[in-house]
Amino acid sequence: MTSNMILTTVNRMSYTFSPDNSVEVYIDICPTIRLTNNKILRSVPVSCLDLGSDFMLAKGDKISFTTSNNNQPLLKIVTPSCEERVNAQLSVCPICGEPLLRDPITGVSRCINKNCSGQLYNALFIFLAALGISIQGTNYQIIQSLFARDKIHSLVDIFMLQCEQIYDDVISVMDASAFIQYIHSVRGHTNVKQLLCGLSIPNMQYTTIDQIQEAFNVNGWSVLDMCRLLDGNVLQQFPQIDWSAWNDFISLKNNRDLIYLLSTILYI
Repeated sequence: MTSNMILTTVNRMSYTFSPDNSVEVYIDICPTIRLTNNKILRSVPVSCLDLGSDFMLAKGDKISFTTSNNNQPLLKIVTPSCEERVNAQLSVCPICGEPLLRDPITGVSRCINKNCSGQLYNALFIFLAALGISIQGTNYQIIQSLFARDKIHSLVDIFMLQCEQIYDDVISVMDASAFIQYIHSVRGHTNVKQLLCGLSIPNMQYTTIDQIQEAFNVNGWSVLDMCRLLDGNVLQQFPQIDWSAWNDFISLKNNRDLIYLLSTILYI
């Protein structure tokens, strides 16, 4: 053992989801580690580890931390446990099971499934804001209630709600009816830029969104024509546009289906 080696044990692995769709994996450890600034380290983010670390971990593994030649924490298993092993370098979302998109530069992994329940709460607020819908006061209370009662499973669901699904002992029938009218007021008045901004597609730049909106304007297309962008032959007609983020996004069937439904709903 080297003098700077720290020994501890894997307790479990946990995950956090951020508004930018990133999924961060943490290795929870016990005993904890006291840092030089007297702070207590209870978990270690996998993204900070040297690539030479051991990533197939199990609860109860006795592990060591040293500093690698790259000046990053290097995790090694000292004594393996008999528990089931899990790859700490996730390739699929721990919530929805869809493949994660890994940024080769930052190493950040993102779940790009817009219907993933781990992302849906934040995704809905971003989506509604882009459409110009203000979620304050009673509207905010309604959204909170809908999620608490498991009424929202997709961005599309917000347009499918019936009054009886919204009102309860706190929310009146009148408030529920007004909410539905407000949500539906954006239909027929939404452009492609708003929809793309609302989807908050990872790595898609605002300049790219502006280029797509301009292409729609030139061709006289409406939001209903978003489905055209699911055809690779159509994308080739606009070589000046960087389609890489879009192609990643529509690689998931869930997202392609979502585009079809939202573009239809928002057009009518």
